[in-house]
Amino acid sequence: MEGIQLVVDGEGKKTAVVIDLERHGDLLEEFLDVVISEHRLDTEVCVPFEDVVSQIKADRIRAAEEAHATAV
Repeated sequence: MEGIQLVVDGEGKKTAVVIDLERHGDLLEEFLDVVISEHRLDTEVCVPFEDVVSQIKADRIRAAEEAHATAV
């Protein structure tokens, strides 16, 4: 593709890409979104749904207790 160059090392392994931003700058944001999404798939920690629900309940109880304590 014109305006895009792959950089390879001595063994032919792809190590980088050079993008002509004058020609393909409109695609840069989409490219970065894909890279960030793939990175998150590899690094994000999954939290079980039940743990999230328990935390929300605990936060609500704590907030209600604090509201009650300040009202008294």
